[in-house]
Amino acid sequence: MRRVWGMYALRWLARPFIRVSILAIATVAIVGSVSVSSVLANATQKTDVFEFVKFALSAFINTRSVVQLAILILGVIILWSVVDLTKSLQRQPSLA
Repeated sequence: MRRVWGMYALRWLARPFIRVSILAIATVAIVGSVSVSSVLANATQKTDVFEFVKFALSAFINTRSVVQLAILILGVIILWSVVDLTKSLQRQPSLA
């Protein structure tokens, strides 16, 4: 029965409206908890790629768990949407 509920949950999450809603909620959680302008101002000061990666990792690790969860949710849903988009574009026949 768990598999049935798992498949139901995945199908429910696969709806575009649900994905966009979750993206909106996660974005509001991040914007409400983090000073995005300060993060962007600090990020633009990094000139080296390795400094930027170090900054991004330390910013992620030293933030609240709610923001970390929201960032992970954003990343998973964006990745899932990109994969779905590329699969659907590959299935469509070309018009040429």
